[in-house]
Amino acid sequence: MLLNSDILIATGVVLSPLGYILARHLLGKMLFIKKEQVITKHGKLRQQSLHLMESVSQRMVNSHDDSETIGNEVTYADFYRQLKANHVSNLSDKLIVRVKRSNNPLKLEKAAHRLEQQELRLKEAEMMLHYARV
Repeated sequence: MLLNSDILIATGVVLSPLGYILARHLLGKMLFIKKEQVITKHGKLRQQSLHLMESVSQRMVNSHDDSETIGNEVTYADFYRQLKANHVSNLSDKLIVRVKRSNNPLKLEKAAHRLEQQELRLKEAEMMLHYARV
């Protein structure tokens, strides 16, 4: 006759692998969702950065004066160079390729945090450009 403890042990033996499989499946789904969010945000910020660089470039072409300042004695040319360097180092295709290849949750979190910082920097740059036009 089976004892209650035998039934519990048998249940545990059967359910443990199922729990592990379910946990791995859910973790995989969460990683996939996070990866898609990072990839989408990267694309959005990349386009925003390119648009901002285009706006600054147009301003420089229209003004015909490379020494015109945008504020705090930063010229439009220097501002453009800063935007471009930031774009290359933080919104490059290399970053997104690493994200696509990775299933490491820490790397995905790091990439997401880096993109949040880029979003703030782009907002600040847009505000500088907006107030320079006013």
